[in-house]
Amino acid sequence: MTRDTGKALLQFLCLLPLLTALVLPGVGVLASLIVVAAVVLFVKAARPHTFAMVHRSVPASVAMGLIFGLAVTLAFGLVLEPLIERAAGDPIDLSALGNIEGDFRAFLLLLAIGLLFGGVIEEVIFRGYVIGWGTALFGARAAPWLCVLSAAVFGISHLYQGVAGVVATGLIGLCFGFFYLWTGRRLLPVIVAHMTVNAVGVTALYLGAG
Repeated sequence: MTRDTGKALLQFLCLLPLLTALVLPGVGVLASLIVVAAVVLFVKAARPHTFAMVHRSVPASVAMGLIFGLAVTLAFGLVLEPLIERAAGDPIDLSALGNIEGDFRAFLLLLAIGLLFGGVIEEVIFRGYVIGWGTALFGARAAPWLCVLSAAVFGISHLYQGVAGVVATGLIGLCFGFFYLWTGRRLLPVIVAHMTVNAVGVTALYLGAG
């Protein structure tokens, strides 16, 4: 295998999780996780880029993530999501998440999924692996385009939420992507931000305010 062929293969493997998530919205992210796990297991060079975590310090990373997550939650919840729903002609459909209003056990289960799968695993796939490792493979100039591409697929992977949900989630993914770049391609701030958005959203569903 030539050097160029090997590099092209690694670039393909870097973008493969986006393809699986795109072909199978929702469940495709599980296939993406399998791809990422297999690649980081066998390709040592992918690990430091995929799992770079701390920006400045752990407290700074957590604080930045909380502030950014709350800002995204307020901006989308109060302004952007109503505008997106009006333009799409339908509300964001969260029925697939189940009716958890007043059901504490269901709330805890969905919260755990939102924090661990959404907050951690999705960020490792869409930001750490695709953008982080992708920037190392494609070059720094490709980083903004990788943000846009990963955000588009991130949105489509939430197709179960309807057109408005796809658009809103895609835009949130774009915010997460550029926040990830702004914090030096470190995962902890964006993981905390994603966890914050999901925690507030799940809590709102439990309280009947979602």
